[in-house]
Amino acid sequence: MKRKTGKLSRKWLALAFALLTTPVLFLSCATAPVVTDAVGPRSSAFHAIGGGYGRLVVYSETEAKHLDKGIPYYPHSGYLITTPEGKKFKSVLNHTGSMDEAPQPVSLPSGNYQVIARSAGFGRVHVPVLIGAGQTTEVHLEGKGSWKPQTLPPDQTALVRLPDDEIVGWRALAGRLLR
Repeated sequence: MKRKTGKLSRKWLALAFALLTTPVLFLSCATAPVVTDAVGPRSSAFHAIGGGYGRLVVYSETEAKHLDKGIPYYPHSGYLITTPEGKKFKSVLNHTGSMDEAPQPVSLPSGNYQVIARSAGFGRVHVPVLIGAGQTTEVHLEGKGSWKPQTLPPDQTALVRLPDDEIVGWRALAGRLLR
């Protein structure tokens, strides 16, 4: 009588491998830093949500590309815009031409969104953003020290930062926009 220990051992080994690797996969997916404070427009002017459109400009991590003669150019990487609940709203290439180094401005209905983009220092990050009617919201993820506001506010809490203290943008002040 033949024993089936070979097949049984391989099944147990496969099951043990799956049980050990699954938590590692879930943890690796959950490591993207989430910016907890929403980034909003610089202006403190009051604009009600629900009317009009605003603009979003995301300075995501750049990717080195090379022309025919090896001349480098650095377009910004693409990103995803979702609703606050995580539902996909729009995918953005983040450059207007094949050799364009400027980020692509996106017109959005005023409201709350989340940007999922690549940061030079942290890889993929989640940044809540607030779009105000007639205003531009900028998110800066291009690298440590690459963007500094022209005038630093006396109250540093007006700025949103990544865990390494890199400034991402202006904080969307509570009460600035109403739903």
